[in-house]
Amino acid sequence: MYGRILFSILLLNNLFAQDKVTILFTNNVNGELENCLCEDRPLGSLEKLVFQIQKIRESTDQAIVIDAGDFFTPFGEVEKNLLILEALDIIKYDALAVGDQEFAAGVRFFRNVIYPKVKQYQTINLELSGKSIGKPKIFKLKGGTRIAVLGLINEQVFKYYTPDKVRGIKVTDPVQALKTALPDIVNKADFIILLSHSGIEEDRLLAEKFKDIDLIIGAHSQVKILHPEKVNQTYIVQTDGNGHYLGRIELKFSKAKTIETFESLPVTIEIDLPNAPQIVKLAVKDNFKNLLVFINSQNIKIRIPENYLVESSQTCASCHSKEYTSWQKSVHAKSFKTLQNENKTRLLKCVNCHVSGFGREDGYINTNLTPEMASVNCTECHLTSAVHLSSSKKTDVQKIKPETCIKCHDNENDPKFDFEMDKALIKH
Repeated sequence: MYGRILFSILLLNNLFAQDKVTILFTNNVNGELENCLCEDRPLGSLEKLVFQIQKIRESTDQAIVIDAGDFFTPFGEVEKNLLILEALDIIKYDALAVGDQEFAAGVRFFRNVIYPKVKQYQTINLELSGKSIGKPKIFKLKGGTRIAVLGLINEQVFKYYTPDKVRGIKVTDPVQALKTALPDIVNKADFIILLSHSGIEEDRLLAEKFKDIDLIIGAHSQVKILHPEKVNQTYIVQTDGNGHYLGRIELKFSKAKTIETFESLPVTIEIDLPNAPQIVKLAVKDNFKNLLVFINSQNIKIRIPENYLVESSQTCASCHSKEYTSWQKSVHAKSFKTLQNENKTRLLKCVNCHVSGFGREDGYINTNLTPEMASVNCTECHLTSAVHLSSSKKTDVQKIKPETCIKCHDNENDPKFDFEMDKALIKH
């Protein structure tokens, strides 16, 4: 008897509990895997954005993560888009809208590569070869509040696409699509989010026409509306582009499932934020491919052969702490700062001798992705077998010889170099 009463009380408390939910949103990521390292605007991108999404997701009881389209590159780069597809899988969005850039590599690429791996598109007015791309999605929160997410795209976003890029795509009128879909959604949801890949002006018109929409997360026009604009009772937001910002809205619903609080807490994706290791791996692949073109064009010799390790000095420290402490005080540990002080960090021939593993994918790429390689590390001078860290047997580490040093300390770069005397300065 008492057990039934207790169960009933718990059930009623659950049914009439207040709900809190965090809405995280992005738009126009544009395939930017990493920060551009631009001095005038060092914001973004995915390597830092994803870390923030994961961090907030883990610390929040209820979160919905969504994107309003143009996640892929605007130039249809197939190789890069394959990496972007991996990034999409890492993030695991709860809902997505289709943007025009999802078709920049052609309809076939979207149909055969993107769409089979991405099942959570909610765009209701786009057909591909006669088949609808998506449908609305209802999220039921723990307290019973129901949040609906649906997506729209405007035909005008394909305005500058050549016919071959959009052949087989049919976009129905957004207004008509909403007139058809909304009555059913209104009956099923307490809060309605529209992912609109239409541009800000269209978003305002939709807000005027459809008062049942509570929140429009826009895209395509790439404007920064981090603190919501309100048209009638509809909030409108958009997060600029290139992963510069992560939109964050905290919603609290009353026991009657109406909005009690609506708070916007956007996250600025600044250069000093931590990186998501999974995205760094993808960004390194993309960056290295481009870097290698310049390395080859300038005939820069790769100093560390493939059968030797390239590692950070911090890795070596776990077994060689005394030597590591000594290295930290050496000029080799501060080698990259010399380039920074002289504004030579983009001169590849200089970079080659002031970092570790340059010209290898596991070596220095840039100070954002591989800061641990922005110095002359242990393995740069002590050529070490590639299996040194993974083998239980003793492996070879080559002794320092004059030839080791003169690869960089040659007559052109260091005419006063004296092997015996200079070696004594860094002895450890």
